[in-house]
Amino acid sequence: MTKVKLYVIAGAILIVGAGFLTFINSTKRYKGDAAVNKADFEEKNDFASQIEEEVVLPSEFPQDFPIYPEAKLENSYQSKGEEVNAVSVIWLVPETLEKVSSFYKRELEDTGRRVVATFEDENSVTMSFEKGQEEGFIGIGSEEGNVVIVSVTIGESFKEPSI
Repeated sequence: MTKVKLYVIAGAILIVGAGFLTFINSTKRYKGDAAVNKADFEEKNDFASQIEEEVVLPSEFPQDFPIYPEAKLENSYQSKGEEVNAVSVIWLVPETLEKVSSFYKRELEDTGRRVVATFEDENSVTMSFEKGQEEGFIGIGSEEGNVVIVSVTIGESFKEPSI
């Protein structure tokens, strides 16, 4: 693996980790606010109709990617461009961080994905992985009340940056 690719992977892990922690912290702000409820939210937002839509796993998401039992799909989106073709999903899991991260450490390898970098702290685990032309990142973070957020982004191999 080239130094440039290692720097790209390390930078991406830091960006994903920071974004992931920001997402976790932003969800905590609204949990305790009794004044914010679904009816108020729907009145104040034009996109309220999207709340009721069922979230489905994108067809481009790899069929052999491990999904934690009892995981509830919260969001998914796709990004296509000249240098990237990726899909991202977010699940909520009613479990502990330790159990979910252990599951993914084991299952990523069992499905032929090689973990190339890992970052862990007391509230989250971020791993980058690859399998053939597929590259991806998984962020696993703990929430209050034994809820874990699992965020996965998978795409085709990114082009090497030109220097």
